[in-house]
Amino acid sequence: MLESVMVAILKVVAYITCGRRLLMFEHVGIPEAGIQVVQGTVEEGEAPEAAVMRDAEEETGLSGLTMAGLLGGEFLNLRRGGSPQCQHRSYFHLDLPGKPAGRWRHYEAHASDGSPPIEFELYWVSVDSPPLLAGGQDRYLTDLLKRLDSAA
Repeated sequence: MLESVMVAILKVVAYITCGRRLLMFEHVGIPEAGIQVVQGTVEEGEAPEAAVMRDAEEETGLSGLTMAGLLGGEFLNLRRGGSPQCQHRSYFHLDLPGKPAGRWRHYEAHASDGSPPIEFELYWVSVDSPPLLAGGQDRYLTDLLKRLDSAA
């Protein structure tokens, strides 16, 4: 009998900060999706660092983001929860200089699953008291806080 081989889908998560503010978003009209940060799929042949920068711009409409560094990674076996996949998530810290809008809407036109454009409502929260994030995306927020505190 052949055993199935577990292949992980490579994902990236972006904690985008502007000072001590952290960028969050919600799917417009889909409250069950919860509060999230930028997350995307690494395309074939793409480096995770390039993927997180691409996804951050696609999902937020922001340009001028800079890479502050990798915070860590984790392997998730989502099969236990009924999903047919496993993921390896790399968590990155991105920084946005300047004074961006406090709240805005943006359409992600290139969803990785080929679905129609998705409308996001984006806004900033204090990195010191963020809300609970959907899908375990808050895994490296403590590390982000340590990085910001050490840079101050």
